[in-house]
Amino acid sequence: MSKKMKWNDVPEIRSIKEMLELAVKEAGDQHAFQYKQGKNKIVKVTYKEFVRDTEELGTALASIN
Repeated sequence: MSKKMKWNDVPEIRSIKEMLELAVKEAGDQHAFQYKQGKNKIVKVTYKEFVRDTEELGTALASIN
């Protein structure tokens, strides 16, 4: 008595960059994650903010050589 599971239809993703672009397109202003800062402050980060920060980090690392 086994039930067949239905798989979700998902796009093929070839890179992390492509995955992040898709996340911004589909859920840009939604929260990607949150973390605790200090004792009581919760910081929420949207997909757009995460991608922007990731791109800034990449630029900074590239400038170091």
